[in-house]
Amino acid sequence: MGKVMLQGRTSHAGVTVTIGQLAPVTTSSDGTYAVLRGVPKGQHVIRAERTGYLSAEGYVIIEDETHTKTMPPITLLAGDLNGDGTVNLFDLVLIGTIFGQQDMDSLRSDLNGDGMVNLFDLVLVGNNLGRDGPLPFE
Repeated sequence: MGKVMLQGRTSHAGVTVTIGQLAPVTTSSDGTYAVLRGVPKGQHVIRAERTGYLSAEGYVIIEDETHTKTMPPITLLAGDLNGDGTVNLFDLVLIGTIFGQQDMDSLRSDLNGDGMVNLFDLVLVGNNLGRDGPLPFE
C-alpha cells in the first residue's frame, strides 16, 4: 500500500505501480494503490511510472506475507515527455511543438491535466530540466 503523486496535477490517477513479477496496479485519483495478495517473502523491486514523468524505483522487503507493508509517499517529477529517463532539451522541443494546443493524441504533454499545453506545462518541464530518473522509491 502507498501513495504516488504527480507533480503539478490534482488527479494522481493512472500511475502504474509494479512490485517484483506481480501484475501491475494503477493508482486512484488520490494517488493511492494497494497490492493485496501474492507478494512473497523477500526483497522485491518496486517501480512507479507514468508517461511524461520521471519514474521511481526502489526495493521493498516483505518479512511476513500476512502483514501489510505501507510504502512512504512519493511524487513523480513532470517533464520526461520522450521517456528517455531525463528531463532535457528534447522534452522542451516536444512541448514547444504543440504549445498552445490541446494534446488529444497522447496526453503526455499536458502535464498538469488542464486540457491544454500551456505555460503551466512548460514551467513544469523547465523546473525539472536536468533531472534524471528513476527517482529513489524509499
